[in-house]
Amino acid sequence: MLDIGECRTSQLNSGVYNVITQNFHQEVGGKALALALSIASRPDVIMALKADKEANEHPELNAKMEQLRQQVNADFIVIGNTEEIRLVHPEPTRIGQRMVGEDSEAGLRGEYYVSEAIGSLGESIRGKVPVYDDSGEILGLVSVGFLAGSVELLILERSSILFWGCISLLLLSIFAAVFIGRWVRNAIFGLQPDEIARLFAEQEAILNTVRSGIIALDPKGNVRKINQRACEILEQPLRIQHQSLHLTDLLPEHAEFLLRNPSRRILGFELFAADKRLVLSRFLLQAHGYNDGVLLSMPDFR
Repeated sequence: MLDIGECRTSQLNSGVYNVITQNFHQEVGGKALALALSIASRPDVIMALKADKEANEHPELNAKMEQLRQQVNADFIVIGNTEEIRLVHPEPTRIGQRMVGEDSEAGLRGEYYVSEAIGSLGESIRGKVPVYDDSGEILGLVSVGFLAGSVELLILERSSILFWGCISLLLLSIFAAVFIGRWVRNAIFGLQPDEIARLFAEQEAILNTVRSGIIALDPKGNVRKINQRACEILEQPLRIQHQSLHLTDLLPEHAEFLLRNPSRRILGFELFAADKRLVLSRFLLQAHGYNDGVLLSMPDFR
């Protein structure tokens, strides 16, 4: 069983790594192609390819391309003519030599593309773009690339960041679950679900067997609970126990008074409702030291 688990974990890690590698290769290739497009449109590059000079007679352009290469963290920027002879290369000794990789022909036919090939500096991901003059004639080719070794280091770095990010998220989720679990248990006084159900059933039974009418209200006067005796005293159908009600629906003429100054206890308040005289008491409900509504009690004198 352990071997199977280790195998599945290895497959999962390999799958994640492959996805990251594929996405990163696409990202690097897109960056290389965008840089090559930008360089191919530069006037100094076009002028250098149009000039009737030897390949090694462009020191100023090489200096500019080297500065740009360092700024964008590319491993190489190579510019070659239609004969694939290098005019620009990060290694000065290779200027004037033929471009390596056997992947330049499509660019000299006017195609824009990303390729992976082994060049003079090693295996790389490179963007290839043709250079045109004003008349639309192809003058040469720009190749911007990132070596496979550099890309691999970036992939490992990103994989590490993703791994530790997932670990941090997992730990945060565990912490949140523990915290929420404790908060919920405190909120329900440490009761288990079956204990809550039993307590609710017992509460229902007690409320519906007492001789007094009971109405529990929230701080805004909405009815949270009304027992059967209260429905009978107020001559209301029992189905209202399962409906959303406000105290004004039950005692419209007295609701405003009964909701005023809830912290003050009222005992034996006489009122006339449902064509009868009622004696009502009011008690403050508190939860965690805060006002949580009021409880109205009406004895049944029948």
